[in-house]
Amino acid sequence: MSTDFLLSSCGYRVLLAKNGPDALKSVEADPPDVVLMDIGLPRMDGWRVAQKIRSQTAGKQPIIIAVSGYGTTPDKLRSASEGLDGHLVKPVSPAELIGLLGEIQTSRVIKARNKSLFAS
Repeated sequence: MSTDFLLSSCGYRVLLAKNGPDALKSVEADPPDVVLMDIGLPRMDGWRVAQKIRSQTAGKQPIIIAVSGYGTTPDKLRSASEGLDGHLVKPVSPAELIGLLGEIQTSRVIKARNKSLFAS
């Protein structure tokens, strides 16, 4: 099962980009809820794309997950330091991807609730 089919069947709208600059144009034109990207993108690596997405989408921040062959501990730590919400190593099972998305979404809901509770 392809990742785009899996996400579509879970209710996500899927846009595909072949390289970093194209991904940035797509995000700028229509900010998504979730961005999955390879780290080894042509013309601009996924870490740089993630930085630019974070700076472009100041309001609603999309979930950004690396889905990559870059799987060393330093790669995963760099993904975290560059602002990605998760890092999965290819091949990725559907359960692994959907599970991580659920964890990140739950974490964001809890953080938002805590923020509003403590702001009161």
